[in-house]
Amino acid sequence: MILAPAKQKPVRATPVDDLHRARLLRFVQKGQNGSDCWKWTGAKKRHGYGRIRINFIEYTASRLSWAVHNGRDPGSLDVCHSCDNTECCNPKHLFLGTHKENMEDAVYRGRKMGFRAVGAPDNKGEKNPMAKLTQAKADQIRKLYRAGGVSYGDLARRFGIGLSAVGKIVKGERWAADEKQREEYREDNWTAKPLV
Repeated sequence: MILAPAKQKPVRATPVDDLHRARLLRFVQKGQNGSDCWKWTGAKKRHGYGRIRINFIEYTASRLSWAVHNGRDPGSLDVCHSCDNTECCNPKHLFLGTHKENMEDAVYRGRKMGFRAVGAPDNKGEKNPMAKLTQAKADQIRKLYRAGGVSYGDLARRFGIGLSAVGKIVKGERWAADEKQREEYREDNWTAKPLV
């Protein structure tokens, strides 16, 4: 076991042998060309990163991919994605960085929810790699709710999102195309509707 710098937990060495490479590649779906993402088709961790267990030891798929394709253990460094795709195992899309650099990169690219660095690209709506919806689906949620007969819970289950997300979409707090549309949704929501 390799010990990482002070104030970090110990890091298990990542193997670089042919056995681990062969096991890893069984669960990788390569793209059409070398620049495409290699999709992980095996088990995944909570945030979408691939995971693989070999000889009772669990590895993160992207970390193992970087190690077996570069012939060395990344040690205490993070294996970062240049493609912002947590399922990707293409070693051309993976690079090493400190944890701090990885988190700063995530903030800059808009992958860390609730953060946006000055000068970072605008990753709202469909531009955000973490988005579960499209603008068309958000508009459909508003349309279905306004038509009546459907609850926030029904919409949340149908579109695979949380109740609070449905509420914010219906009220125009999220996924509104512009400020004018946002104001229209707010007015519609707070206008008393007659009970029939």
